[in-house]
Amino acid sequence: MNRLRAKSADTSGRELPGEFLPDHLRLALEAARAICDSTALDQLRAAGLPAPQWLPRMHRLTAAASALHDLGKANAHFQRMLAGSPLPQGLRHEWISFLLVSESPISDWLRVILIQDEEMAIVRWAICGHHPAPRRPSPPSEAEPGAGDVLDILSGHTDFRACLEMVGSCLGIRSPIPTVELDPWPLHSGASGALHRIARLWIQDVALWDKMDEKWRSLCPIVKATVIAADVAASSASDAPGRKIDFNWVTDCLGRIPTAEEMGALVRERLASGNPAAPRTLRPFQIDVAERPGRVVLVRAGCGTGKTLAAYLRAARCAAWSGKRLYFCYPTTGTATEGFRDYLFDEVVRCPKAGAHLFHSRADVDARLILQQVEDLDDGGDATARSDSLVAWDTPIACCTVDTVLGLLHNQRRGLYAWPALAQSAFVFDEVHAYDDRLFGTLLRFLTALPGTPALLMTASLPAGRLRALRDTLETLGESPALVDGPADLERLPRYRRVTAAPCAADMRSQTVLFVANTVNRAIAHARRLSGLRPLVYHSRFKYRDRVRRHAELVDAFKAGGPALAVTTQVCEMSLDLSATTLITEEAPVPALIQRLGRLNRRAQPRGPGDPRPPVRPFAVLPVPDPLPYSDAEIAEAREWLSRLGGRDLSQEDLVNAWDQGERDAPTPPDCAWLDGGPTATVHPLRESSPGLRVIMEEDLPGLENSRTSLVEAILPMNPPPRGLDWGGWHRYRGVPVAPGDSIAYDPQEGASWLSP
Repeated sequence: MNRLRAKSADTSGRELPGEFLPDHLRLALEAARAICDSTALDQLRAAGLPAPQWLPRMHRLTAAASALHDLGKANAHFQRMLAGSPLPQGLRHEWISFLLVSESPISDWLRVILIQDEEMAIVRWAICGHHPAPRRPSPPSEAEPGAGDVLDILSGHTDFRACLEMVGSCLGIRSPIPTVELDPWPLHSGASGALHRIARLWIQDVALWDKMDEKWRSLCPIVKATVIAADVAASSASDAPGRKIDFNWVTDCLGRIPTAEEMGALVRERLASGNPAAPRTLRPFQIDVAERPGRVVLVRAGCGTGKTLAAYLRAARCAAWSGKRLYFCYPTTGTATEGFRDYLFDEVVRCPKAGAHLFHSRADVDARLILQQVEDLDDGGDATARSDSLVAWDTPIACCTVDTVLGLLHNQRRGLYAWPALAQSAFVFDEVHAYDDRLFGTLLRFLTALPGTPALLMTASLPAGRLRALRDTLETLGESPALVDGPADLERLPRYRRVTAAPCAADMRSQTVLFVANTVNRAIAHARRLSGLRPLVYHSRFKYRDRVRRHAELVDAFKAGGPALAVTTQVCEMSLDLSATTLITEEAPVPALIQRLGRLNRRAQPRGPGDPRPPVRPFAVLPVPDPLPYSDAEIAEAREWLSRLGGRDLSQEDLVNAWDQGERDAPTPPDCAWLDGGPTATVHPLRESSPGLRVIMEEDLPGLENSRTSLVEAILPMNPPPRGLDWGGWHRYRGVPVAPGDSIAYDPQEGASWLSP
């Protein structure tokens, strides 16, 4: 073998920077140093670690781990794979690196700079954890079948020694480079097998992790994330053939912080926008949100009160947010896209404002289908040195789903890659009442694990148990949340009146009506019953491209001011920014009903002296034949709440005050793989899972295969298939089951339903 490779050769035959192992490790080390030079202080402040003690360690440990993370690629299995062999690797390269650093002469050599056991351990854990992935065991328990029983470590290769020479030189290790002579490793074979040695070391490392104090345990995850980011940056730089590589772009990107002037300009534009939902002047409530002291501020205010504008005003005026990026986190992709469109997207020139960016799993599709965004091709000449996953580093203001940020705590890739930028940020978490218990518990862990991170939490209402959990969580840090309630004139403004019967079809013809069902099947049934009114159906069971179109048609119809009927499921509670004149809804849990009512008479404003009282709008609540997808207890509680509301005129404040929440269990913060993993690197889910199946319809395969359609556009989320349908045997396209034409009935106006097998 002429050279040890870190990646496959370029198909054009050109030599790429970092193509060979010593060069890639050097690039990773340089990237780690650039990231630390730009953000190490921010990372330590976010984690609550004092810089004088921990900054030198941060630099030293990230440099050592980055310089050694891929040393294990110097093995025969990996090198034959890059040469085109179909045989798999018996053991992934990061675990080979782990063993080399833990047991070979390299371990004693590194002790010159990694004196404490904790330092050596964190370097090992950053090395073996730099490729976390779902369903990838950490540590591995078995070799990949078909790879063979023995693994040759190519420690006698000149490139292997060149790697160690680079490490010694760059890290200032004055001891001679060790000679590493290794016999072939058996993968199994009892105590001498590589897998057994990993298991033995892992037991020792878990015991060490359990004994570590909180400061070391806080340092560990940020070192691990920085090494992952450095590896990604180095690989991105390696995609630039013929170019001299430096990492000045890292400094430039991570230096792009929004200014108070830019934030203030966004606020002024909103006030002057002519949007009927936006006030012409700032409300005292918004100024209070902006200037309220405290690291964590909780805003409890109903829909249409101007919470979002207050958040941007806080970013402009709050000293604690000065010099911070802004991450605006929404619970769904739809709300993230709409929030981006409302505040951060210039509809005239079709491009973002203030360097903002939209981040979520469907952002590219939304940019094309919803925003019709014009690409800026003049990127300063550094685009070839970055991958898409690093766009976050260059983004002063980000609109994203909450998964982008809180997924970090569960080792999800998007958050790990964005970590250097996240450490520099202030966060707005919108609609926190919509979080499930696991997601809300993760938010609590985020606030305590990163005590140097400012956060604004926004909600229309928050159950007493969750408010208590928030207070108790922050109390462990000697903090308490600053509470800001919505403007009294809007919170107490009569908006709603419950009626005993839903309006008839004739009455609906002159109204903008929002009709909410709890299941897709019932929504479709209601829409068919009202087909003469040409209802717009909106729920989760559409192909994404059709759901985007339905969303736009529905919002545009309600904005037009004429009669319109939307029949939706609970997706409307967060995804739709509209104001109906009539609401018809099935029984649902109290928080869901409060959210649905937030779409009724949303734009109502107090009148001045002598003005007629603003009209209240009717809502009807229909009984449900069964509680699903909710529980009997939730429906019973909703009925009691409705009886307390009665038939009087109601304000948003009345809705909350009538909710007798009693003593509720507070969500328990979950174990978080990033914070609690130590020597392991597993990936955990962020949200509570719900049963369902994502499929592709057979009719969409030709468009996918010739690239006319993207996978995201074609994905169809379905409820669990009926019994007797053998979907497990279906053909798969890129891992997604392909549904035969006789299994699903699909209409782009109505959505999808299973056909009986």
